Formats: sequence, C-alpha cells, structure tokens
Amino acid sequence: MISDDKSINFSWKVCSREGGELQNIKERVKDLGSSFFIIISESGYERFGDSIKESFVGSDNIHFAKFNGECSKKEIDRLGKEFKEKVQM
Repeated sequence: MISDDKSINFSWKVCSREGGELQNIKERVKDLGSSFFIIISESGYERFGDSIKESFVGSDNIHFAKFNGECSKKEIDRLGKEFKEKVQM
C-alpha cells in the first residue's frame, strides 16, 4: 500500500512544473491532431494551466474550457457549443 505522502509526492512530480509530465503533453498527443480543446476545472487550471500552456508554446489551436463540476446534459451542451465556437476542425 502506498502511503499518502508517497502518492502525493508521485502525483506532484507527474504534474508539477518542475519536470512533470504535463510539460510533455503536446509531445504525447501530437498524433491526435492539431487543435486541442482541453476541459479542465478552475482549480485544475490554477494548478496545471501554466504547465500545459508551456508545453503547447507555438501552437495556435489550443483552447481551455472550464468544467463546472457536474456531468449533466446542460454542461455537455454548454461545452459542445463552446467547442463548436472555438475549435477549428
């Protein structure tokens, strides 16, 4: 069993700005396309938005959409509308 301290440290290393995998996200997803619509919570954006943006430096077609925390038809429709407005396919 992993103690809380180890899981927190592992999680922070994977996601942190200091050498975390989020700094490599563009490289990991490059074969999926050239436009990226990233659905992220407000707190997730505050913690990891800069690392993700740094990874995508030079990319024109990246958009962050705030997830309001509820998986509902209304939220899916809102995100779908935002996707259609923001992302060129």
